[in-house]
Amino acid sequence: MYPSPAPVGPPMGKPLGTMFGEALQLLRRHMAVFAKIAALQVLPQLIFAIYLQASGLAARFSTQVQDLVNTFQSKLEASGGTDTSFVNQFPWGLPTDAISTFLLWSMAALFIYFFVFRTIAMGASVIAVGDIYRTSDPSAGRSLRGAFAQFGALFSWAMLSALVFFGSILLLLIPCLGIFIWSGALLFLSMRLAFVPQIIVAEDANVFTAMGRSWELTKGAFWRMVGAWILFVALINIATTLVSTLIISVLSAIAGAESAFTVAANQGITTFLALLTIPIGYIGFTLLYYDQVRCATMPPPSQPPQFPTYTPYQ
Repeated sequence: MYPSPAPVGPPMGKPLGTMFGEALQLLRRHMAVFAKIAALQVLPQLIFAIYLQASGLAARFSTQVQDLVNTFQSKLEASGGTDTSFVNQFPWGLPTDAISTFLLWSMAALFIYFFVFRTIAMGASVIAVGDIYRTSDPSAGRSLRGAFAQFGALFSWAMLSALVFFGSILLLLIPCLGIFIWSGALLFLSMRLAFVPQIIVAEDANVFTAMGRSWELTKGAFWRMVGAWILFVALINIATTLVSTLIISVLSAIAGAESAFTVAANQGITTFLALLTIPIGYIGFTLLYYDQVRCATMPPPSQPPQFPTYTPYQ
């Protein structure tokens, strides 16, 4: 009997570990370029944090939250833990103006530095990575100018993303399962539409064309996208948080947790580490985008010849 031909499947993508190593190598060789691109996202966040500290809003927010927590605990203890009707009288006459102002400013800042500037930085990274492989001479200025040339489409995507994110918070009102439905829906949509900024810039597409194209490129690759997010974003954030927490803990023990030096050092260290690590996500997802495009456009390998089934002579 002739051997049966091996099954032929779609082209395989690069291993995520290989792309992670490639992303680190690109970041090491062109740190200044990608740090300048990341500054577009990081510096507005730093300015917002400085404003909260300098205006006293952060301190008043913490005080009012602590007062609410203390009042809730005292009323709960007074009721013996059985009567919770006092919750209906929230906020029990306590001031909450700083809390509402802080939350409004936080939502506005999140929209600006995460949805808008992060989207533009992702688009700029596509140009920078493309320049590296074409000319080995990337430029942060050229990359950012190229991304801002697509500002209308990128801003439209930022608006749509923010509307979906803030609107989906209503899912948390569903009893018991709300948090799971909300997080699952956001994870699914964010993975399937992860390449929208790259497509807008690299393929000169409008936002709706880019959404459809991203949906097509990520078809059948959901878990690969999740693995890439864990590798390029989640693990990097965890490592950065551990390092910054360790350093700040040491400084707090020496100078005091509330000292001006510790607060300033906390902001400085957080910003510095963000400039070093956030580009890994930019580069990683850009490499993943190019790899998914390669897999989508590469013709499948030709089928091996089909041998006739051997029939013994009778």
